[in-house]
Amino acid sequence: MSDLIKETERTKYETVWADRGYAAQADGDPVVDLAFNIMGCVHGESLIDWGCGCGRPAAKFQRLGLSVVGFDIAYNCMDKDVGVPLLIRCLWDLPNDGVAADYAFCTDVLEHIPPEKLGLVIANMRARTHKAAFIQVCTVLDTSGPKMSPPQRLHLSVFPTSVWEQKLLAVWPAVKPVKAGGKVRSAFLCR
Repeated sequence: MSDLIKETERTKYETVWADRGYAAQADGDPVVDLAFNIMGCVHGESLIDWGCGCGRPAAKFQRLGLSVVGFDIAYNCMDKDVGVPLLIRCLWDLPNDGVAADYAFCTDVLEHIPPEKLGLVIANMRARTHKAAFIQVCTVLDTSGPKMSPPQRLHLSVFPTSVWEQKLLAVWPAVKPVKAGGKVRSAFLCR
């Protein structure tokens, strides 16, 4: 069953990212500087962008002096002009490859994860992050999926801020809400 879920999600997101109109949005863009500062990033350290999508936020971290790698389930997600290494990964079924970083950046990704896989994804992020993570989630249903042919639901895990905080606290020792992202997003600094 797990392999079926993974392949279904991979196919869905390869279809989504083939639409470069979808790729035009990069919800992590506006919070890169905030995340860099509150995590305490230092030039020369490393970061994994979890569910990096188009890669533009990852490229901003790279320009700020971090060594960055992006994880995403879809091979075709990243903009062609982004020079960040992309590792094709299912976030709940990671290979035992030792890839880890000082920091994690994950914006508008966790709501896309099937609810039964969320705990694994959050635990994987924690296991591969040495210092801190900036995590932002959308707390409402998506509007892009219904426009697809055939219509899809992209946000599979939609929860209020308090539930997201509890899910993160189940794995991270310290979780602090952060003002970012506006009315439909919740952001957290995890250590």
